[in-house]
Amino acid sequence: MKNWARQYEIKTPITFVKEEEDIPKAIKAAISNGTRVRAMGSLYNFANVVEPMKSGKLFHKDHLLSLEKFNKVVSYDEETGYITCQAGMKLKDLNAQLELYGRLLPNYGNVDGQKLGGLISTGTHGRSLNQGSFSSSIKSLTLYDGNGNKHDLDFDSTDPATIELCDAVGLSVGMLGIISVITFKTVPLYYLRMINSPQQLDWVIENWQELNEKSDYVEISYFPILDMCIVGRSEKLILAEHENAHLDAPGPYKRNSERPHYLKVMLEAIVGLCLELRHIEMDICFDFEQGPEFLKRMRQYFKENPKRTVNPVVDIRCSKEERFLLSGAHKRRAFWADFLCIRYGSKKNSSYHQEIHNLFKDMKFKRHWGKHSCMTPEEVQEIYGENLEKFLAIKQELDPKGTFKNKYLENLLGNCCPNSKKLNPKMADDLPVKSSKALLADHDD
Repeated sequence: MKNWARQYEIKTPITFVKEEEDIPKAIKAAISNGTRVRAMGSLYNFANVVEPMKSGKLFHKDHLLSLEKFNKVVSYDEETGYITCQAGMKLKDLNAQLELYGRLLPNYGNVDGQKLGGLISTGTHGRSLNQGSFSSSIKSLTLYDGNGNKHDLDFDSTDPATIELCDAVGLSVGMLGIISVITFKTVPLYYLRMINSPQQLDWVIENWQELNEKSDYVEISYFPILDMCIVGRSEKLILAEHENAHLDAPGPYKRNSERPHYLKVMLEAIVGLCLELRHIEMDICFDFEQGPEFLKRMRQYFKENPKRTVNPVVDIRCSKEERFLLSGAHKRRAFWADFLCIRYGSKKNSSYHQEIHNLFKDMKFKRHWGKHSCMTPEEVQEIYGENLEKFLAIKQELDPKGTFKNKYLENLLGNCCPNSKKLNPKMADDLPVKSSKALLADHDD
C-alpha cells in the first residue's frame, strides 16, 4: 500500500478498529510488548508521518490502526448543532450527513476524502480569512494517550491544564495519542455563489488586503507559465437568495459557477492534468501582511527560472488566527502557498521545492504537517520556538515510552527536546536520529 503520490510504501501490518475498545487495547498491548502503534488516515500525506518508528528486534509486531470501519455518526444535537463522529469517518460523508440536518462546517478545502482524525491531526485548512483550520471547529474529542489512558477534552474549557492540552492535541500529527471520536461545531446550511475571474498578478498585489478581508472565501491560483491568476471568490447566500442564484447545491461541495468559455476550458485542462499526474505539494504558511512581498518575490523567481513554469499552479489561501501550538496560523492571520510539483515518470524534479524553501527562508514561514517540507530540525526549532518546547513537553508526558513514535517526525523533532530520547528499554535498538542532510535526502520530493 502506498500513499496517494506514490512517494512511500506502507509496510507495517494494519489492524482495523471496529469498536472504541480496540484502541486502548492495541495501545496497552504495544506498551506491554515494547512495540509501537499509530493511527492511519487516508494516506493523502506527502510526508510519511504515518508509519510507527521500528521498535528494534520486535519491529515485526509494530502495527497501524486503521479506523476505516470506525466511521459512524455517534450523535447530533439539534439545539446546539454539535455533531459527534467516529474519527474514521471521511469528511465527504460528514458533509453529506450534515446536509440532511440542515447544517455545514464553517470552512472547506480542496479535498474531502480525508478521515476526520487525520484531517485535524495535520492541521488541514480552508480558504477564508474569517475561518481557522478544521480543528477550530472542534467542540470536544476523546484521545487515548501512550499510557492507554482516556482523555475527554472540552475545547471550550476554561481550566488552564485542559486549555494547554487542547492547544497541543488540536494539531498533533498523531504524536500525542489516538483520537477516537470528535464533536464538531456546525453552522446553519448555507449556499455559495462562486465567481472565478482571471486577474493580473499586479491586481492581486494591489488589492490583497481588501480582496481577502471582504470576501467570505478566496482562492488565488497563480499559473507561472501565463504569469496570471484565477481569483475564486465565494459569497454565502441565504436560502431566499439562493433560489435565484446560479449555484444549485448547498455548501461548497457540488459548486458550479458561470465562467467565460476560454477560462472554463483552461481550468478544466489544468485540473485534469493535476488529477492525472502524480504530484507532490509543499504548503508553506506566512503572516498575512507578507502577502504582497511574497507575490512579488514569487513572480521574480519564475521569471528568472522559466523551466520551473512547467509546474502548473501555486494555490494561495488565507486562514484566521487560531490557538494550536503547531499551527502556521497560531495567534496570527496567515496565508498558505501550496507549490505543486509534478513527478515526470521516475524523475523527482527534486530541487524545485528546495529552491522555493531557500527563496522564502528569510520570511520565517511555517510548514503544513501533512505536506512535503524541506525544513531542517534546526529550522523547525527556530521557527516554532517556545510553542515547540511546550508541545514536546506535553508529548513526553502523554507518550513517555515512545509508543506513537514516527521515524520522520523523530528525525525532525528528536533533538529539540532533552527528554525525547528516553526510550522503553525494550526499544534499545531504535534507529538513530539522523542529521539534517540525511533527513532531507530521505524525503526529497
